[in-house]
Amino acid sequence: MQKADRQLAKAVNFGLIYGQSAPGLVRYAATSYGVTMDEDEATRIRKAFFQTYSRLRQWHGLSHQQAEAGITEVRTRSGRRRLIPSTASEWERFTALVNTPVQGGTADGMKHALVLIHERLPKFARIVSTVHDEVVVECHENYADDCLKIITTAMVEAMTALFPEVPIEVEGNTCTTWAEK
Repeated sequence: MQKADRQLAKAVNFGLIYGQSAPGLVRYAATSYGVTMDEDEATRIRKAFFQTYSRLRQWHGLSHQQAEAGITEVRTRSGRRRLIPSTASEWERFTALVNTPVQGGTADGMKHALVLIHERLPKFARIVSTVHDEVVVECHENYADDCLKIITTAMVEAMTALFPEVPIEVEGNTCTTWAEK
């Protein structure tokens, strides 16, 4: 996949999962990913996306209904609670309803993965950083492949425990400096 295609896919996936309209997708794609499209193209892409992912369309419909009804909280899959202020607009309620289960749920899975990784890594290896869905671990290069296996296995295990219906894939690599990441 070429970089331009990847940027378009990211704009479409992230934009539409979180409820962008066609005009919103045009703006989001341009500002966040440098992707230029017109409203007609965004409308066509949006229609195809929600035809392909009909369960996502249903979830968005339910979330719109709940937002209209004035829902005041949403929970992640693990039960972590996010309160929605009574002063929130319908759009703010909707975005909380679709954002929290996805981003909050993956954050819950990542925290569980970090616990598993910490428990399973050999004493000479250590977690030194995390950024969103990435974990940086330092260890001696002779043990890098073994540590990588521990990390990827723990991440798949933690996310599968929360989202058993979703196929989980994890990419990982080893390098000799952080600059190679």
